[in-house]
Amino acid sequence: MKKREIQAGETRRKILQAALLILGTKGQQGFTASALCQEAGISKGNLYHHFKSLDEVPFCAMEIFIEEFEVLIPTDKFRSPQKYLCVVGSALLDYIKQHEQLFTAYLFYYEKALVDENYKGMMQKMMNSYMQYIEDALSRFYPKRVIGKDYWDRAVLDLAIMLDCMYLYLLILGDEERFKKMWHYHAQLITDDLSQRVKNRK
Repeated sequence: MKKREIQAGETRRKILQAALLILGTKGQQGFTASALCQEAGISKGNLYHHFKSLDEVPFCAMEIFIEEFEVLIPTDKFRSPQKYLCVVGSALLDYIKQHEQLFTAYLFYYEKALVDENYKGMMQKMMNSYMQYIEDALSRFYPKRVIGKDYWDRAVLDLAIMLDCMYLYLLILGDEERFKKMWHYHAQLITDDLSQRVKNRK
């Protein structure tokens, strides 16, 4: 990889990390181009060289969030898919509780995606990213071709929706331990179902 490409990647990552920091400390209202450029130590021209618009940045910033989880909880450390999903869900709920303002800020973008096609497209891309994360993780434990595409896609979407719903409910209702228990139960249902399907196909 050329030096210029490496530097561009580092700058892009710096911008995304700065975006998460601002959203987590100042919320969506404090997320401006000036604040982002100051935090990242770049010019506005540099910002718009890497991103088409300021609105695009928070959606892309979830790449950093997903990467951190992949490093923090690598699938190769687990023999059981159920145990892996339980750890991921618990870690995510802990992270949400510790960074409530960050996740509350993202509710603004969910709302905008309901009425704005541009936001909707960016939200779909972000959702596809974390569904891909779930799919990649499951594929370490189960053979996709044995499970079957339709069944596999339903399992991935089921887990993604459950994580999204827990995030919203936790911010409103609190009671982190309650949602951890619910997630563990749901993870067991999904993994038991997938394991049985593999067994039946043999």
